[in-house]
Order: sequence, then C-alpha cells, then structure tokens
Amino acid sequence: MTTELLSALKQGESSTEFFRLLQNYGYWAHTTGCKGYGHGGGDFPTPVITDETALEIDRAVGVLKATHPKLFILFELYFIKQRSFSEIMQFLKRKSGRKHYHNGCQYNPAVDDAMRYLNMRMIHQLLHKAESAVFVALKENQ
Repeated sequence: MTTELLSALKQGESSTEFFRLLQNYGYWAHTTGCKGYGHGGGDFPTPVITDETALEIDRAVGVLKATHPKLFILFELYFIKQRSFSEIMQFLKRKSGRKHYHNGCQYNPAVDDAMRYLNMRMIHQLLHKAESAVFVALKENQ
C-alpha cells in the first residue's frame, strides 16, 4: 500500500485527504484509467495520484461494485463521471420506473421505484455510504 493511501487511511474516512484521493481517482479513472470511460481529459483536471494508489482504490471500488451495485452507480456518477447532485437526481428519476433486468438483478419496485423520491440530502447520504464502503475495503486490504 502506498504511503499517501496509508496516510489518508490513518486520518480517517471523513478526512480531506481521503476525499482528495477519491476525487483524483475519479479524474484518473476518467482520463487515464483502465475502465475506458472518456479517455482524453477534456475539461477534467490532471489527476494528482500515482498509478499504484489509483489501482489500489480501483480494487476497493470493485468491491463496492460487487457488494453494493446501486451505491456503485452513485459513486461512478459523482467521482468518475463528475456529475453534480442535481444531475444525479435527474438521472435516477429518469431511470426509476423502468421495468427491466439490470446488473443481473430483477426489477425490484421497493428499491427501483423509490429512486424517484430521492432528494439532494439523501443522495449525499448514500454517496457517503459508498465512500465508507470503499474506505472499509481499503482498510481490510491494508
């Protein structure tokens, strides 16, 4: 584990250093990462993160995707695709009510229809849960 990641983990999940690493991981994943998002920066800042640190965060994000796919969607929209809370809310409201299979899961009205009732505060809380899950996965990998 890299020293900058160890330092952020030592400071805690609500530290500005951990949030900075997540932001820079998002820039890295979008511009130079291996996920294939939008290769080519556009108006994205240059990531200030080493490839080793970004790959370790990427493994933790993979754990988030496998264990909490709905939280991963929020994490991806906010950190990697750089969407604002209002854009995320519009995206989720458009997505709600579609009765189809997604992510290998069957349509679940209790969860999928509830997305149309999300507000900014709820999105912020769910995003914090996603950040916490990534933090826990990093701590376990330490």
